[in-house]
Amino acid sequence: ISDSERTLSVGGAATIAPSVFEGFDYVALGHLHRPQSVGGGGIDRERVQYAGSLLKYSKSEIDHDKSVTAIEIDAAGDITTERIALPLARDFRAIEGALDQLISGEPQGNADDYVYVTLSDKGPVYDAMARLRAVYPNAIHIEQKQFVPEGAMNLPDEQGRSKSVIELFESFFDEVQGEALSDDERAMLVEVLEAARIEEANG
Repeated sequence: ISDSERTLSVGGAATIAPSVFEGFDYVALGHLHRPQSVGGGGIDRERVQYAGSLLKYSKSEIDHDKSVTAIEIDAAGDITTERIALPLARDFRAIEGALDQLISGEPQGNADDYVYVTLSDKGPVYDAMARLRAVYPNAIHIEQKQFVPEGAMNLPDEQGRSKSVIELFESFFDEVQGEALSDDERAMLVEVLEAARIEEANG
């Protein structure tokens, strides 16, 4: 299955054995987006197949080879199947990098493809989709890497709870970004916290 498929399962339908199709010459199944044979249990795999979707609809389908299936059944009921590749006018690809790098220089691959973009920028990125579509007009999704170590971040212990807001933020920033606050970033933090304190005091 792929991310773009809605789970459809009535009762125990997901566990039905291919043997229920015994006696049919050919069974053409739908819904799943990757073409695949599901025979077995005494059933010829060629006789029970999902055709798959004609286009790629999600990031999990990037490695799919889209096709149609041609089936020939002779008078004796013998089957021959052939998957015929579908040429795509626009492929679905994933690209990654800092926004400025992605939009400068030559595009990565066919600029008209549908692209799923992962940005590696550490800071905020403004108007990212509009800037990206100036180079990749069919960009369909952007996500920004989260600079969070694997696993949950540590919650403050007793010692942590005794730290100031600035010290806690410095620890948080270091854990998320993997680097310490710069002097300019720390000065900005102090300025923001002071403005918030004044605003709160003035009610």
